Amino acid sequence: MSRTPSTSTGAWGRTQALDATLLGLVAIMLRLPAFLADTALHFDDGTYGLSAVAMRTGNAPFISVYSSQGPVFLPLLHVFDVLGFERMNSPRLLPVLAGAAISIGVYRIASMLTDRGGALLAGGLAAASGAVMWTTAPITSDGVALTFAVFAVAEALNHRSRPATHRAVVVAILIGAAVGTKSLLSGPAILVAWILVASSRRWRDTVVVPLVAAAFALAAAVPWGVRAVYEQSVAYHSTVEGRHDVLANWHKAMSTLGRRDLTLLVLAVAAVGTALVARIRRGRTAASTDGPRLDRWFGADRFLWWWLLAAFVTLAIDPAMWRNHVNILVPPIVLLVACHRPSWRVVAVVLVVTVPLQMVSLRALYRPEPYRGVEAVARDAARAIPEQSWALTDTGGFVWRAGRATVPWYVDPSILRIETPVDSIRITSASVARVAARPRVCLVLITSPVRWGSFPDLPARLSEDGYRKVASLGPGTLGVYRRTCRSPR
Repeated sequence: MSRTPSTSTGAWGRTQALDATLLGLVAIMLRLPAFLADTALHFDDGTYGLSAVAMRTGNAPFISVYSSQGPVFLPLLHVFDVLGFERMNSPRLLPVLAGAAISIGVYRIASMLTDRGGALLAGGLAAASGAVMWTTAPITSDGVALTFAVFAVAEALNHRSRPATHRAVVVAILIGAAVGTKSLLSGPAILVAWILVASSRRWRDTVVVPLVAAAFALAAAVPWGVRAVYEQSVAYHSTVEGRHDVLANWHKAMSTLGRRDLTLLVLAVAAVGTALVARIRRGRTAASTDGPRLDRWFGADRFLWWWLLAAFVTLAIDPAMWRNHVNILVPPIVLLVACHRPSWRVVAVVLVVTVPLQMVSLRALYRPEPYRGVEAVARDAARAIPEQSWALTDTGGFVWRAGRATVPWYVDPSILRIETPVDSIRITSASVARVAARPRVCLVLITSPVRWGSFPDLPARLSEDGYRKVASLGPGTLGVYRRTCRSPR
C-alpha cells in the first residue's frame, strides 16, 4: 500500500499545525503528574533543581554554579525557570516543554516520510515513550539535547527537499545547541543531519554546517570561560574510567526499553517484520541501485536505519551509560515504526495489550510517591533550617524539595566528582568539611554510601566545626549533621 507523505517538505498547513498542537498538549498532560511531584524523581532532577535555585540569586554557570553539562543547558534552564516565575517546580518547565517539542519534531520528520496516520503514530509514541518521559518530566539535559537533535534532523530533511543555505545554517545552529547541551549523546542525530545536508550535493552547505555549529557551541562557552566549560563538561566525563563493556551496555539498553517502552519495542518488532516482508515481495528495485551513492544509502527513509545503528553504537561505547541515555534510540525507532507500520489492526492490538503494562512500569512518573522513612527525615531536616541558611548534601533533591539552597559549587555532588582526577572540580572529605565551615552552612546530609558516605573521616572533620549527628540515615556515616545556625553573611 502506498503511503503518501502528508507533506513532502517542511511547509505545514492547518492540518499539520493542528496535529502538532494536539501532540504537544498530549505530551504535556502525560508529564503533569511528574511536573507537580513533591519529591525529586531522580538524582539529576534534584541536582538541576538546586542549580536553578542557585542561579536565581545571580550565581553564574561554570563560574560559581558547577555544571557537568554543556554551556547551553544551565542558562536555558534559568530562562525557563524565570518564565515559570521561579516557583518550586518551575525548573521542570524546560524538560516538560522539551518532551512536547520532541513529539512535534518527530511528527514533522514523519510527515515528510509517510502519511498522516503514520506521522501521528510516530508523534504519539514519542510523546508517551517511557525512555523519553524519564528525561523530559524530571529535569535532565538528555531530553533537552534530544530536542535540538531531533529538530536538526527535521530541518536537514527539509533541506534535502528544498536545498537552501539559510536552511543549512538553521541545521548548524540546532546542531551547535545540541552539542552545547550534551555532546556525546547528540552524536547520532548530528551525523545523520549532516549527511542529509550533504546528500543535496551543495558543498557550500555541507561545509557551512560543521563550521557554524562549532562556532555556535564555542560562542555559548565564551561567557563562562572556555577552560571552565572544558574542565567541568568535557574533562569531567572523559577522564573517568568506563564502567561497562559493550555487551553490558547493549543489555542495559534493551532491558531499559523493555521496562520503559514495551509498546514501542513490540511495535518495532512488528515493523521490522513488515519491512522484511515488503522487501522480499518487491525485490531489489532500480531506485535502490541507481543514483548517487548517498541517495542509495540514505535516500527516502533509509537514513533512519543508520540513525538507529549510530545510536546503538554510541550507547555501546558510552563509558558511563545511564538508563536515561537510552532515549536517543526512541526517535529513529518510532520513525521506523511509522514508515514500516504494520496494519492498523495489529497496531490496535499491540496498544490494547501493552499500554496498561507500560503505564504500570511508569507509575513512578504517573503517581509519584511522597518521601517516606529516612528520605522524609532528610527532607524535613533541610526544611527545619532558616531560609537563608545553606545545607550541604550528596543528594540534592532533599534540599531542593525542602525549599532550601546549597553552596552553588556543590549543587552537583555526583560520584564522578569524587573519582575525577581534575583537581579543580574534585570533591573530597577535606573540601566538604572546608565548605561546611562557612558561616551560612549549618546542615550536612550524608545520604549515599557511594558518595559522601565513602568518606570515613568526614564526621570527625565536621565535628571540629561544631556539627553533631542528630539523626541516622543508614549504616555507618550516613546521617543528618547539624550545628547552630549563624547569621548568613
